[in-house]
Amino acid sequence: MRGVSRVVSSVAFIVLSGMVAVTLADIVLRLLSRLPGHPFAGLVPAAVPGVVDLVQLTLVTVAHLSVAAAFMVGTHVTVDVIAARMPHKLRRPAQLAGWAISFAFMALCFVEALGQARAQFRDGILSATINLPMWWYWTPVVIGTALSALACLGHIAGRPAPPDRSL
Repeated sequence: MRGVSRVVSSVAFIVLSGMVAVTLADIVLRLLSRLPGHPFAGLVPAAVPGVVDLVQLTLVTVAHLSVAAAFMVGTHVTVDVIAARMPHKLRRPAQLAGWAISFAFMALCFVEALGQARAQFRDGILSATINLPMWWYWTPVVIGTALSALACLGHIAGRPAPPDRSL
């Protein structure tokens, strides 16, 4: 699971870097276009075309892949106020119940996301500004929820990867 988590984390990092680059380029272009008599007038656009669509796509990708990566290695945020006060022999069953509920939720999210992705693909819906296929936005949701559900199953089976503090 650790190898998959590293790949997913790396992809999320690359996509996040792309989001930062697009946003930064848009800011710079907007500032340049407002300079009186700037030398690049007519040579470069006044903004990155479709910046909102691109940032939304990258944000959806980063969020869903990051959740999956955190689930895989157990570095997600947990609140153990109740578990800390439980007798030791009840903690593991409580954790298993938590993972089972998480699996059910992520599996349901996967089914719903897959349905939405298929509908967007079938209907040919496009984004508002640069006409990206909307199913592109649903693909990382489908992948992220599937990986998250599988990670939950890994924890239930007792084979979670130990926490990797280098992520």
